[in-house]
Amino acid sequence: MADDDIIQLLVGGKEYMTSRATMRSEHAPNSLFAANADGDSVMVRFDRSPNHVPTILDFLRDGWCPLDGYSLRELRALRQEAVFYRLSDLKSLVDRTPAMQEMFECLTLALVRQGQLPPHMFHQTVRDNNTGFTKVQPSPSELALLRTSSSDEIETAKAMASQNILHLTLVDVNGETLASNIP
Repeated sequence: MADDDIIQLLVGGKEYMTSRATMRSEHAPNSLFAANADGDSVMVRFDRSPNHVPTILDFLRDGWCPLDGYSLRELRALRQEAVFYRLSDLKSLVDRTPAMQEMFECLTLALVRQGQLPPHMFHQTVRDNNTGFTKVQPSPSELALLRTSSSDEIETAKAMASQNILHLTLVDVNGETLASNIP
């Protein structure tokens, strides 16, 4: 590997060395890493927490990374970093972990209880005796209209939709459908 193929990453004051090929990973073609791999620069700086950089680099190299053993707090932090770096496949991997799926189910139930989602959207609630959490089962034929411009709420809704916890159609202000997971 030539010296110009090495990239020095400075993340939150911590230094990492990686290759330009890793930065251009096929697993994250539209990421901030890929965007910064092109050009002559041999140093890339991100003002972010360095806690998850080794996991992110593993994902860039292999297209997956072991997440069993991560706490819910760590998974949420890793998910946030995946969103920032535009690593949609890593975000999806995090969202598919049992801990995150359980959190999404609890969030959905909380939204129903707070009146932010209509209760008729769900045909069944089930208490899981192993975890003690109440899980909700969505009814694919029932829909709810949610109006929001909050990017966090939109990302949460997208994640819930990707897990089939919530059937979702995203519509822009002009009424045009942007995305849908409704069959």
